[in-house]
Amino acid sequence: MTRTTIAERNRNSVRAKAAEVDFSSMSPRAYEEWINSLSIGEFSALLDMHSEFLAAEKTAPAEPEYVPPFTADDPVPSDWIEHFGDEKPIADDLVCWVTYRDGDIGGPNRADHFIWEGEDSITAFAVAQNPKRRQATSNEGRGA
Repeated sequence: MTRTTIAERNRNSVRAKAAEVDFSSMSPRAYEEWINSLSIGEFSALLDMHSEFLAAEKTAPAEPEYVPPFTADDPVPSDWIEHFGDEKPIADDLVCWVTYRDGDIGGPNRADHFIWEGEDSITAFAVAQNPKRRQATSNEGRGA
């Protein structure tokens, strides 16, 4: 037989009471009444769980922000060249922007970074006018 501590019982009681309530549609007055309905032990357990949640949120690793490997002026509409899903039409080391069949835009990056053929193929591209290499590199994009 497993014994539970008073603190565990209070936590379980608060979890059970919270599961019965829709907090998203609750008015501030109703929330105040709900909080006041808790015993001192349950309220203490609620504060402990909230503190643990905040501490875990602070220590959770943040998603790394994407830093594109190149900067370049955005292409203007007249810069775009249609592409019909065949081989890459430009040199590997040219920095370009691409438009995919699903409407996503990739770039700026080297042409050899993108996959030029296949189901998600590129429908248009624009060679970057003023590309500058950034210090950081990235695996962003749909290519090798």
